[in-house]
Amino acid sequence: MNNEELRQCVVLHKTKPWIRNYKETLIRPLREVNPDWVGEPVTVRGRRETWYRPTDAFWIVHCKASHKKDGAGCQTKTHYAFLNPRGKNAEFGYASLLHDGTLHQVTKRGFQTECSFWKSL
Repeated sequence: MNNEELRQCVVLHKTKPWIRNYKETLIRPLREVNPDWVGEPVTVRGRRETWYRPTDAFWIVHCKASHKKDGAGCQTKTHYAFLNPRGKNAEFGYASLLHDGTLHQVTKRGFQTECSFWKSL
């Protein structure tokens, strides 16, 4: 992935055009992770657990590990394994915060939708 492709990957993750009413992505570390990946905490209405804004360092690592230019690197199983609390190698809870304040933790179906978007590029 060259620098422009990496930049575009980060931008698309920050805007998620495949999710209606999208505001931002939030993460919740499930085990010890690189502190450079976790940004400021965000209070989410109706939630007890603490969620955080992912840093650019998080997105860069994520894009390099999981997204190739043609979308081939976007595999539902891999995303779910690392970014869902029930995943085999769970590192983070990964959720979309909508403009109305609703928080949707991304499920297998959500990762399928994301990967379909990447494969359509």
